Amino acid sequence: MRGSSGRGRSWPGYGTALDVVVIWPDPDGPGRTAELRRALEEAEAPAGIGVPVATADAHRSLRLARRCLRLGRRGVIGPGPWSADEHRAAVALGGAELELDELARFRLAPFAALRPTTAERLQETLLAWLRAQGHRPTVAQMLHVHPQTVRYRMTQLRELLGDDLDDPDARFELELALRGRELGVQPERRRR
Repeated sequence: MRGSSGRGRSWPGYGTALDVVVIWPDPDGPGRTAELRRALEEAEAPAGIGVPVATADAHRSLRLARRCLRLGRRGVIGPGPWSADEHRAAVALGGAELELDELARFRLAPFAALRPTTAERLQETLLAWLRAQGHRPTVAQMLHVHPQTVRYRMTQLRELLGDDLDDPDARFELELALRGRELGVQPERRRR
């Protein structure tokens, strides 16, 4: 790769349709992943890394690498190069934007009646609560707030969402919608 890209070369195509595709033999061999990462970092090219597959399934790995690259370019999954192996959930959700939009439109609809800052704060609390499986001290630590603040917000969320907080399927859908939001999928507001 060094010969084709040159060390320190700028890539004017960053953020455009320019994709670098590399077929990497024996990706699971000792030190191969680290070697690939070094080469990509030296090339200073934005890169998404697919998953190891048989040659016949290379198209699957390419699709995952492109999805990972798209999410990385949006700043959703941290600094690159971006590996589909390391971001499996984000890559899976990132490929279902239309479906996530519909799910978010339905599950996050109760928040539309709130002021945007209140809705955002409550959604952040809800996602932390779901991730912490309802453990208030952990939620408070995640959000850098007092546990009593978490209790207050959860009371607001219970009033807003009702029995959905007790329904495992609804909680799962709420978490998917909120994680999709983290990936940049925003429910479109429908015209009335």
